[in-house]
Amino acid sequence: MAVYVFVRFLYKIAQVTENKRKKNAMAPTTQAHFRLRKTTMDKLRLALDTSAHRSMAALADDILDQALDKMLADEPAFNPADALRGMRRNG
Repeated sequence: MAVYVFVRFLYKIAQVTENKRKKNAMAPTTQAHFRLRKTTMDKLRLALDTSAHRSMAALADDILDQALDKMLADEPAFNPADALRGMRRNG
């Protein structure tokens, strides 16, 4: 009987730990390193001050996601090389 109670106790602890892990699970992400212009970083900092995002990375991810969705919806055969052709870089 004591062994049964002990096993049940360990099972409950495992369940609680698993539930906590599931609640804290975040969306799958991939680390990426981007070189951004100083002006772009300044704009991100300003946007972060007025946004509900906790980090600049989360804000940048949302901005990129929305902008890419819009680009792909406007032009389904979106080709980044064609989009950037003729643009001048400042950085």
